Amino acid sequence: MTITSVGWMQAQDTGDGYTQTGEGNYTVTTAKELQNVLTELNSGSSQAATIVLGADLNISDEGLNFMGPKNSVWQGMFYLNVTGGKFTSLTIDGGNHKITGVNTTNTVEGSFDATKNYVFYFDGYGSVPVTFKNLTVTNTNILAFNLYNLNNLTFENVALNGNAEGGLHLNSSQLKAKGFTTDGNGKFAVKLSRQEENMPKFTLVSGTIGETGVPQIAYYDRHAYSEWSKNPKSSVAEIIASVVIPTGEKWFRSLQQATLHTSNNSALAYVWTKGQSSESITTAAQLDSTINLGFATITDISLAAGTYELSRQLKIDRPLALHGVPTTSPEYVPTTILKAKADATWPEKANLITISDGTANDTVTLTDL
Repeated sequence: MTITSVGWMQAQDTGDGYTQTGEGNYTVTTAKELQNVLTELNSGSSQAATIVLGADLNISDEGLNFMGPKNSVWQGMFYLNVTGGKFTSLTIDGGNHKITGVNTTNTVEGSFDATKNYVFYFDGYGSVPVTFKNLTVTNTNILAFNLYNLNNLTFENVALNGNAEGGLHLNSSQLKAKGFTTDGNGKFAVKLSRQEENMPKFTLVSGTIGETGVPQIAYYDRHAYSEWSKNPKSSVAEIIASVVIPTGEKWFRSLQQATLHTSNNSALAYVWTKGQSSESITTAAQLDSTINLGFATITDISLAAGTYELSRQLKIDRPLALHGVPTTSPEYVPTTILKAKADATWPEKANLITISDGTANDTVTLTDL
């Protein structure tokens, strides 16, 4: 009897816990095994790699520490440097498993700082295709994904739920997401920022972003802060183009105060929210930016009671309802007041509010001001 084997490969136990079937194909069943594979890939060159999760992973496992980048205060539980010379492609297939847990082992700065730690931290440069699919990251004490300076990223059937520091951060990275779901993440579901020339971009092909109380999608303008003034400046048009939502879905843009960073949160964030056409505003700066900057598309603004001292005209050129708080005083003393700031320079005979350049059937309503 003759037995012939053609194209058969045996799964090998590598000694690091994971199994390898052929070149670049790995299966892991623990968080440590995934770290071991990524350590190997960090030192590799010119290969296509696929990593499959064979079980749920827990970052709370005893003895598990954050793995990199080396000597950085920002650390990933699963870290990989992705560059064009090291990879031709990379796929992480969760196999419909989840990653969960709490880990506080990174004490590079003396104590653990949740804002500087991530479940996945991938960085690099170039257009190497990186795909995450069939994966859930849930109920961790940190940010699920921090992806830096990578411009060929894909999510397929990825769910991010209940991660205390947020869901996904694209720092000068570009990603397309299909079947993407989020809910209950702290601080934000998706955050974009720009530290390098590479403009971030998030394309939501399909999925559901379910956060309430924190931004669903937000652009964090690093250039607005003096310590990062050398980071590239993005125009409003570039920021608008950095988020692509599914055709037929109704999303509204607004400017909001939000906690998106460890310490620098004074500048307004550019925010996209599905189905929410209204926003409550409490400061003159937020009111000015919402109406004059050319980013916001919300159609209903509620102003809190108080005085709003404006440094320039409010130029309304789209459908908008602007509401103050109704007065309860018998003498009709107003509770929401708009006025020119005393030290502002105004054009001669300028109006406080100008309504112009609308289209037929546009409606602008001002009440209780």
